[in-house]
Amino acid sequence: MEKNSTSSKFNKKSHKALKEAIDRLPGLNESLKSIKIDLINIDEIHVFGYGSLPDKPHYPPTSKTEAYLWGYSRDLCCKSIRSGTPKYPGLTLGLDKNEDGIVPGSILSYKDLSPDNLIQMLNKFADREVVTDMHIYNFEMLEIEKSDGSKVMAITCVADTSAAGYVGDTLSPMEEITLPKKKQEAYTLYRKGQIIAQANGNLKNGDHATGKSYFDRFVRIPTEENLVQIYSDEFEQLSKLDQKRQTALFHEQQKLLKLASSIDEHREKMKKDVPHIVTMLEKREAEQLKIWHLARQKGDVFIPKSPDNKPTK
Repeated sequence: MEKNSTSSKFNKKSHKALKEAIDRLPGLNESLKSIKIDLINIDEIHVFGYGSLPDKPHYPPTSKTEAYLWGYSRDLCCKSIRSGTPKYPGLTLGLDKNEDGIVPGSILSYKDLSPDNLIQMLNKFADREVVTDMHIYNFEMLEIEKSDGSKVMAITCVADTSAAGYVGDTLSPMEEITLPKKKQEAYTLYRKGQIIAQANGNLKNGDHATGKSYFDRFVRIPTEENLVQIYSDEFEQLSKLDQKRQTALFHEQQKLLKLASSIDEHREKMKKDVPHIVTMLEKREAEQLKIWHLARQKGDVFIPKSPDNKPTK
C-alpha cells in the first residue's frame, strides 16, 4: 500500500464517515491499528476475495490480480441464510487458520479513490459481506502474495470462530476428543454434504438460491477447472515457490472435491426420498448456472488477468 499524497482531501465530515464505514466491518479497526495503517494515508487499497467476491466485486476495482493467502484454508465453515433460511441455514465459505494452508483468490485494487468513493466502497463491502442477522466474519488486513511473489496488505474476510454463525468442522467437543481423525473427517464430510445438498433460500434481491448452486459456482467448478497435478514431470520444472504453491493447492483441492462427492451422494439419496424437491432445486440451479456461465462469457464476471493483461483460463 502506497502513501497517499491526497489525504488533505478529507475534512471533518468525511473523516467521520470513513470511521463509521470502517466500524461497519467488525475487526477492521482493530486490525488497522495493530499494523499502524490509516486508510486516509493510503494511495491504493486492496481487498482479497476467495469465493464469489472475485466474480462479482462489491465495487468496480481499478485492477484485479490473481493472488494467494498463506496460513489459512478455505472451508464451508459459516452458516448462510442467503442459500438457506434462519431455521435451516446453508453453508458459505470462510477462512480458518492452517499453517500449511493456501487460499487462491484475487486482489481487488482501488487506486486514488476520492474520500466519498473510498467511503462508498467500504460501505458497499459491508452491505455485501456483513450479515446483520448472523455474525460470521471478522475483517483483517492480511499479507497477500501476488503471482510474481510480491506482497501487499489487503482487507480479508476471516471466519470468526467465536461467532454464532461459525460451524467449523461440525464436530462437538466430545467428538473431537473421542473420535479418531479419519472418523472426524468422515462425520464432517457427511454433515456438510447433507446441509449443502438440502439448503435453499432467497438472496437479498429476491432471487432463489441453493447451497449446491453456491458451492458449484464458486468452489466445485473453479476447482475442477484449475486442478493441480503434483505428480508429473512438469511439476519438477517449476520454481520452488510455484512447487510450494502447487503442493498446498493440491491438498486444498482434494479436500474440497471430497466434499463435492459427499454433496452428490446426499443428492442421490434425496432423489429417492423426495424427488419432487430435487426437481425443483435442480431447475433453480440450472437457471443460476446458465446465468453465471453467460455472465462469464460476456465479461460481466471478472476473470483474473495475467501480468501481460490477457485473461487467464
